[in-house]
Amino acid sequence: MLAAIIFAVCILFSGQSKDKSVTHEASASQDLIAEVASVKVVQKPSIVMHSRDNCPPCDSWWSVECPRWEAVGWSIDRVTDNSTTKLTPWYEIHDGDGDKFEVIGYLTTEKFRKAKEGAK
Repeated sequence: MLAAIIFAVCILFSGQSKDKSVTHEASASQDLIAEVASVKVVQKPSIVMHSRDNCPPCDSWWSVECPRWEAVGWSIDRVTDNSTTKLTPWYEIHDGDGDKFEVIGYLTTEKFRKAKEGAK
């Protein structure tokens, strides 16, 4: 059995070309470029919740809603900014299909849908 394996390996390696001068064209064809350009990049959906210290709605959303979004595959981050002029919490949303939009105030499913529709 060992002899058969060694024989097979020798046959495999002896059949390889020793000519290193063979090169391949490195530039992509126009067809390939067009095809790649037409592919929509899908990314993991993410939410950045902007908060400030002592914000009860922020803390509530983080403890109640955040685990629900994470359970369905969303990546969630929290940024605390005590100098923001926006009502907190507010959210930067990067949807999995490439849409980017904001929601100001406590994020609900209805607010998410409306903001997403407005982003298109």
